[in-house]
Amino acid sequence: MRLYHCILAGVTTAMVWALSLASAGEPVGTTDPVQAAISALASAGAVTYSHRPKYSDAIDDLFLGYDAAGKPVTGAALREFKTYEKVTAMLAVQAADGAFVIRSAEIPDIGVIKNAEKQNKVTGAIRSVTGKTVRDASGKEITVDAVTGATRYQKRIYSSFNLMARAIVAEINRNASDWEKKPVPAAGG
Repeated sequence: MRLYHCILAGVTTAMVWALSLASAGEPVGTTDPVQAAISALASAGAVTYSHRPKYSDAIDDLFLGYDAAGKPVTGAALREFKTYEKVTAMLAVQAADGAFVIRSAEIPDIGVIKNAEKQNKVTGAIRSVTGKTVRDASGKEITVDAVTGATRYQKRIYSSFNLMARAIVAEINRNASDWEKKPVPAAGG
């Protein structure tokens, strides 16, 4: 009986410790979406960036990344939507030889989806869009299509990505000079 009480006390202590850690910070698998977007701009080679919070009713934030000459060359958008849980999608698009390609896509707060199988379905949908062209050099828009057998939740991801990609491309082409530009922070800063 004594061993049972020791084990029970140990398990209880571990659970209290784990719960206190979880409540002290962000859930596992959570990154600040704004930082994820700025990191995507930096990895695309942007020197400065601009940020429009509350860009539209459908897009929470839109970012543009500029090269050394001040020309917009990449963009990122954030959009909160419901998949298995309410999550934030981040999509980054880069201009390349007149075309626009998805540079990166992620769900920075993927940790809110607790079920590992559901997380894998979401991340699988995301991986399948990276590198896809959303507008070719002739100006033809290309839809980010759902893969065969996609769940309704995955289809929502693709729909969100289409919406975000269109907005990013439009703003890169518009070259909004009225947006305040800031230096892209150095890695880790």
